[in-house]
Amino acid sequence: YEQWKRVDKTPVQKILGGNVKLGFWLPQIDKRLQLILDLGIEDIKNNNPKALERTYFETVVRRTFQEGTLKWFGIDLAKDTRNHQIYPNKGYKVTLSTKTALPAINDKFSFFKSSLEGSFYTALIGQDSLVLGLHGLLGDIRSLTKKKPVPYKELFHIGGQATIRGFVWGSIGPAWFTGDPLGARNAMVFNAELIFPLIADYSMKGHIFYDAGAGWNTPKHDIPNNIRYGNGFINPLKRDKFDLRHSVGFGINILKPVPAKIDWGFKLDRRKKENESPHEFHLSMNYAW
Repeated sequence: YEQWKRVDKTPVQKILGGNVKLGFWLPQIDKRLQLILDLGIEDIKNNNPKALERTYFETVVRRTFQEGTLKWFGIDLAKDTRNHQIYPNKGYKVTLSTKTALPAINDKFSFFKSSLEGSFYTALIGQDSLVLGLHGLLGDIRSLTKKKPVPYKELFHIGGQATIRGFVWGSIGPAWFTGDPLGARNAMVFNAELIFPLIADYSMKGHIFYDAGAGWNTPKHDIPNNIRYGNGFINPLKRDKFDLRHSVGFGINILKPVPAKIDWGFKLDRRKKENESPHEFHLSMNYAW
């Protein structure tokens, strides 16, 4: 959480937990359709960061980095026709996911989270010479009671390798006016890639990409519309409304010695007044959307 600046120390969060997941095929409806049930529990702790100024931001920091035990269950419907987990050249995957933390069994948290995610792959030249990959996500999360907030880690933090490359984690979406990211209740992500082999055995591939996305509407039950700042009043939130950001870039995927994905993304709508960097470098495990 190094993007948080107006705190006395960089926040550190530690989560210990586990979950049990069961999957059931639904051949009566579709032979590729699967129902997935998920039960989990997590103990959330942190290093107790504090706001540098005694303002409403102090309340936001306490809410954001709240400790407690989270108990949740999830129900997913998924259909996957892709022909490979890392290098598909045809097929699609669609997943409707829900995750619920009921206030009756949680002392500190409550929420209902839902997302619809899909990906599609098709070969444009040959079987693997040039493959088009498309990916999209729509997400929403809401607290079930004002007295028990959504855990910060469950909000949507758009930006980074897994969402919009060329941006750092959480930099697309709601933030305190000082730039500290708050997380979003709503999210939209779109990714397009052209994938091609770099060596004959297909253990290394290159890709060029276009990403677009937005995160908006942070929980506001403890945030006023205006706060006193200097000699006047300001809205303490920025980037809280829908604002679609764009990037392009290139990268490589490798399988050996370990599956890895390396990307270099460049902002198409860089905002110099906000001191945004022109590009970002990303490294993650290699997987297909």
